Amino acid sequence: MGLADDFEWQVLNKLDRNEWESGLLLVNEYIRTHKDTASSALRLRGTLHVARGMPALALADFSKSLESCQDETDSHILKAKIELLKGKLGSALEEAEKAVQSDEQRGEAYATRAYIVQQALIKGEPLSTGVQELLQDWQKAIDCGNYPRTYLCHFNRACIFQNFVKDLQAAFDEYNIALEKNPNYLHAIKNRAILHTMQGSPERITIFNHLLFLQPRKPF
Repeated sequence: MGLADDFEWQVLNKLDRNEWESGLLLVNEYIRTHKDTASSALRLRGTLHVARGMPALALADFSKSLESCQDETDSHILKAKIELLKGKLGSALEEAEKAVQSDEQRGEAYATRAYIVQQALIKGEPLSTGVQELLQDWQKAIDCGNYPRTYLCHFNRACIFQNFVKDLQAAFDEYNIALEKNPNYLHAIKNRAILHTMQGSPERITIFNHLLFLQPRKPF
């Protein structure tokens, strides 16, 4: 038994708006009152800790979640995240590959593999997968139709087009799709604003005002 989709979306939406503390409170209360789905909730809390830059806490949550995980694909995904937190990119990719092999219709498996490869590229430690294969993995995560955060897939495709392919129009298109699916996703708003600024577009003023409205204390 997993988390209700609306609850997971509520928590992740808070994360994407940098409302980390309130998201954590929701998950902690859920863990306290729903022992039957504690594994899924711990995994979600681990995701919050990763975003907050607390790898030790994330590692603890993912490890506890793995102990009671009953799904083979989920187990490989969790192991991939654990290995990634340990800095073992090769081992993390192996587990992500196993996740894809165990269920080729699971969007999160493709997203996990793509994220690991993308992190390797960012760190200057490219793995065997090329940029085009990476773009395809994010697209497969979308096409599976069961990954709830498809806006992240479009956001990451935009980052690849912007930073590696150097196709700014394709990056704009992907940021726009990401924001159609989640209008308040701050990272996409910021990155698109940067592209508008680079091109001297007047739209950048409207976007900056939107950021101030969403996050008045720290828009950047």
